[in-house]
Amino acid sequence: MPLTIDLEKLPTHWRLGLSGGLDLSSSRQFRDFATNVLAQVPPAVILDLSGVDYLDSSGLGLLLLLNKEYESPEHLLVLIASTAVDKILTITRLVDFFTIAPDSARALEMVGG
Repeated sequence: MPLTIDLEKLPTHWRLGLSGGLDLSSSRQFRDFATNVLAQVPPAVILDLSGVDYLDSSGLGLLLLLNKEYESPEHLLVLIASTAVDKILTITRLVDFFTIAPDSARALEMVGG
């Protein structure tokens, strides 16, 4: 399934919603889009991956890079992980590297929205 990206800009946070597969063929598209978004320094970012049904190593590497580049005491990047994404993060023992919310409501609480 091709990757689709949705951007919603709100005063307290920006929400990037992804659906489809985040793999080698779609990672560049998402990297370019996300880099442009994060360069605008939104107050906080919710990266909603609940619609991602496939994540490979290139997609995982991209998530790690985005988290490293954006996450700071001043900026919060919160993931909402699908079952597929959560499984990969757990298997690779990277689940603690990210700020993860179980659902949209909790993610909104975490970013103050």
